Amino acid sequence: MEYSFKTFMEENYMDRLVSAAESFFAHDETCTMDVSVRYVMLDDVNYNDLKRGKDRIVFPIVLRVGTDSCDNGQDYRRDIYLRGKLSGSFSRRFSDLEIECHSASATRYERFQSDYKDDLLPVIKKDTIEKDAEALLNRFRIITECPPARISPARLAAEFGIRIYFVPLSPDRSIRGEYFYAGTTKLLYDENAGFHRSYWIPAKTILVEKAIRHKQELVRFTIMHELVHAVLQRYSFLLAKMCNPDFTSFFCPVRVNESNQFVDTYVERMERYADAVASCALMPQRMFQVIAEQRLRDCGAIRTPEVLQSVLENVAQFFGVSVAACRRRFLKLGFYEMRGIRKYVDGHYVPSYIFDPHSLRQNQTYTVSLGMAGDLVQKSKKLTHWMARGKIRFIENHFVIASKQYVTSDGKLTEYARSHLDECALKIDQVFPAGYYTNSRFELSGDGYYRTAVDSKPLNVLYADNNETFEEAVQKLAEELQQRDESVHEVLTSLPESFPKALKVVIEWTDLSYEKFAIQAGMPKRTLGRLLSGDIAHPSAQIVMRICIGLRLPVELSLRLMERSGNELRSTRQDMAYMKLLFFSGYYTITQCNTILEYQGFKTLGEI
Repeated sequence: MEYSFKTFMEENYMDRLVSAAESFFAHDETCTMDVSVRYVMLDDVNYNDLKRGKDRIVFPIVLRVGTDSCDNGQDYRRDIYLRGKLSGSFSRRFSDLEIECHSASATRYERFQSDYKDDLLPVIKKDTIEKDAEALLNRFRIITECPPARISPARLAAEFGIRIYFVPLSPDRSIRGEYFYAGTTKLLYDENAGFHRSYWIPAKTILVEKAIRHKQELVRFTIMHELVHAVLQRYSFLLAKMCNPDFTSFFCPVRVNESNQFVDTYVERMERYADAVASCALMPQRMFQVIAEQRLRDCGAIRTPEVLQSVLENVAQFFGVSVAACRRRFLKLGFYEMRGIRKYVDGHYVPSYIFDPHSLRQNQTYTVSLGMAGDLVQKSKKLTHWMARGKIRFIENHFVIASKQYVTSDGKLTEYARSHLDECALKIDQVFPAGYYTNSRFELSGDGYYRTAVDSKPLNVLYADNNETFEEAVQKLAEELQQRDESVHEVLTSLPESFPKALKVVIEWTDLSYEKFAIQAGMPKRTLGRLLSGDIAHPSAQIVMRICIGLRLPVELSLRLMERSGNELRSTRQDMAYMKLLFFSGYYTITQCNTILEYQGFKTLGEI
């Protein structure tokens, strides 16, 4: 449904708009012609008086008036713009509307610079979110210049006369909170009785999902989020109530999927704004900077990933917020050393790392999701070449030089690499959608709550053009890379031409029994026996892929084993898909590989 103040006025009070225009022309002493009004439109409204927080509001307006006039027998038809004021009370649905026009122009007036949209929602701007959060706290007489202290949303709600109840809001826990502007009945599940009951919910009530009661960080954020709805978005609700009398509350989903998503951009903007302001209000800018700088000073010159993670967790505990929210706040306020600390990618936290913040240009990163990494390999022949020869490996969501200095024998980054990621990781350009400011709040990558190039989910990633130092290091360490893992090098150089014999050498190298090897390869032991005996002298590429993926073999060894089987991965789309899976074999299971291949329309690794 459209919630537009101008539309509401035109649909409900057009007679008064026309009357105001006619009255202006009737009393305009500068006009010598008789003027009749054909139509009136509310061309522009200055909503800034909403900040005064009164029920009766006076809005400066511009009316666009279509007029007919006659002068010396000549008929004229033109649009005239009238400036004036519109006043009325929200509580009376503007039935006490008054309109007065005071000046006219044949050309359009310069538009008002308003901090509100036509649907009475605040305009989301970076430079105003902090001010709005501070204004919210000031309403509760909290002075952000005072010594840092934890903000209590529950106490703020009590001071504002708002009740808080913990109840089951949704079976799937997809709704954390709901604020009721007006009293209404609501069906809630009665856990004791085992069925839904109808309850009367009085006005100025916040309902919080009962299942999250023990998660204090979520509870605190949810209550503050609802307070933003209650205090700063009051007029948005009043407009919605005027347009739709059944509009009594806002429920706030915490995720979007096929069965639970915002189809109303009005609600989406309300939720995004409430998220942003709530975070700033729980961690006021001045207070946060004092505590953050103090904790960092306490570290002295020691700035390891572990130390910074400890600082992050300490500050989050001080303000009573989640570590993820605290990390976003650090980044928003310019503490870029936290960019590699507790970064959330592909459903898990990447092990913390640090790097020289000046090493990356705008819109660049060292860390990408597995899906984006696969796309990048497919687009970059240089990267494909290096990975196929084991010079670069994708570890902990970074493309890194496969040197012993940076990669451990069990395929993890060394402590040195995590403290000097700019020295060993590939720089990646991120491409963002042109309209990322309008994307859903649920598409955040975890780096912030504004839609900016730093914290939005990228559409695409590209091989950066400023990787000269990285490329030089790859070439310089080529000899060392060849010897980075003596056991891998040894098995590569001694691998027999016969596939059965080559497979036997690989099994011996893994130090697994035939039974365990077969289990990890996802095949019956008898099938492995047939491969070793030569009954399957030239197995299909799919069988070899199952062995390589299941055993997480190094990519060089996987490609060599593929050759021994009589298969060769070429430049076909299917072979390139197989190649990508081998590059990232440490990340995928055989089942996941089959899902990916089936989705792309390629032959799967099958069931043996």
